[in-house]
Amino acid sequence: MGQSNLGFFGEEMKTGGYTGERLGIDLEEVEEKKLDGFVEIAVFQVNYTLKRIGDVEKPIIHVFGRTIENKAERVQVHGFRPYLYTLESSFNRDVTEGIPGVTGWERENEKGQPYVGIKGERLVKIYGQTPRDVGKFREEFDHYEADILFPNRFLIDKGIESGIRIPEKRAPDGTLEVSYEDVVAVNVSSSLRINTFDIEVEDRNGFPENGEETILCISSHDSYTNEYTAWIHGCDEKKVDIRDHKLIDGSSSMETYVFETEEEMLEAFMDYIDESDPDVLTGWNFVDFDISYFVARLKKLSKGAKYDIDFNRLSRVNEVWENNWRGPNIKGRIAFDLLYAYRRTNFSELESYRLDAVAMTELGIGKERYTGTIGALWENDPAQLLKYNIRDVELCVEIDRKQRIIPFWKEVAAFVGCKLEDATTPGDTVDMLVLHRVYGKFVLPSKRRAQSEDYEGGQVLTPTKGVREMVAVLDLKSLYPMCMVTLNASPETKVEEQYEGEVYRAPNGQMFRREPIGIIREMVDDLLKEREGKKEQREKYDRETVEYDRFDRQQAAVKVIMNSLYGVLGWERFRLYDKDMADAVTATGREV
Repeated sequence: MGQSNLGFFGEEMKTGGYTGERLGIDLEEVEEKKLDGFVEIAVFQVNYTLKRIGDVEKPIIHVFGRTIENKAERVQVHGFRPYLYTLESSFNRDVTEGIPGVTGWERENEKGQPYVGIKGERLVKIYGQTPRDVGKFREEFDHYEADILFPNRFLIDKGIESGIRIPEKRAPDGTLEVSYEDVVAVNVSSSLRINTFDIEVEDRNGFPENGEETILCISSHDSYTNEYTAWIHGCDEKKVDIRDHKLIDGSSSMETYVFETEEEMLEAFMDYIDESDPDVLTGWNFVDFDISYFVARLKKLSKGAKYDIDFNRLSRVNEVWENNWRGPNIKGRIAFDLLYAYRRTNFSELESYRLDAVAMTELGIGKERYTGTIGALWENDPAQLLKYNIRDVELCVEIDRKQRIIPFWKEVAAFVGCKLEDATTPGDTVDMLVLHRVYGKFVLPSKRRAQSEDYEGGQVLTPTKGVREMVAVLDLKSLYPMCMVTLNASPETKVEEQYEGEVYRAPNGQMFRREPIGIIREMVDDLLKEREGKKEQREKYDRETVEYDRFDRQQAAVKVIMNSLYGVLGWERFRLYDKDMADAVTATGREV
């Protein structure tokens, strides 16, 4: 059939077309829902679930966010299909027909253009029934972009950076339901509702792990109401009077609740989460301890409990995955670690990143003090335990307010088009930036575990002892990014000695074509221009204004992304990793 698009095992399939029938999706029902206009939503989280219809599972994308009026919305997107690419030269139709989970393939996009890789190789796009199926059958192919998580695939394919515009088609429960084609990317801004919380756990048997020990109390702060709430169990209510506790922020309020049992306390906290419906759950060392332990404890206690403490209640779609290496995946909400984000925001090294040490550095205020164990404090002085617990939450809130940690990484996420929880990881951020930029132009390789190779970095000179006067210091502006631009360094512009066209030659001998401009140089050029534009906008306002703060965060976010771009080019797990290219950039930097 030449270059035509082979569909469902030999059927002719319209490029990019999708009827919904193959996956059991009734898109006509979605289309017939009452249309009340359009809704613009700032996107905060994207997840997916699987829905079984008969013998067939279908993936449904769930988009969570808020309108400009801060109204929480959930959108179910139907009709988006998981896929990967493979080399056309190794594609075998007969073999593919026998692979479970494959639902179709195509050689061209909706414009009739062939799929090609970054070096011009022809590719075939292969669809799977579910994201799980793609993960299973990808090793059957010489695959490209097979490692992109399904929610990220949706963000990339729709070009979503900060928000979406969709028809207002509502299901009876108020959820918005649309087809994939209805979703349009737009710039939207809204305020995250942030729940900062901290748990204190029985520690008289050693450091608590795996949900084995009792959670003694919980304290929380709601960013929308500026209210602190504390829950404790197993003590006399008269002994937990903490009205004498002075909050750091005098405009905040505080409520305390006492329960007979741990299970009753945990249910009350889950009810609070349901009612306040936060977008972000956060705290200090939150992912490694608090939220991971909290989920493990709920799981341990929920079996046979008379209280509704199923850990899935934390999710907006009643689905929490525990096997996430970054902690629990609480679908519909963002688990954000302030400790890790602070370390990535703060460019000077501290001796300690314990909450107490950071708070003293940033705020001049430390933690509440106690002697002995947390368990003994709960038994002997529960009021002091609550003060200690609440103060930990206060310190997190005030550090975030001062350093604008979450707002900063929200800017990074919106600029790149990635999730907030991924924005603090350079490899994930740059990966999403690159994938967004090349989508529709060419396809990139899957990440592969390449063998680590050493290459020479920047030159570091040993300082001489003594005092020197009239010392000049040169701070070269964006050195490595500018070296990339100078060389036009990019995987697809790299050439060998036999190349006859005009080239740039790095000091290490590696050559790069002068034309056309490579994807790396194109991105660096755009980032440099974007940052200068943000700085120019910033200078139009006084330093104390909201506008100055916003543009300053934005230019700093672009700087972080730009510097991360070079950093990951020398990382063997990056999908555009090239040792020769990384070495060429550092060699040029040393020459400068």
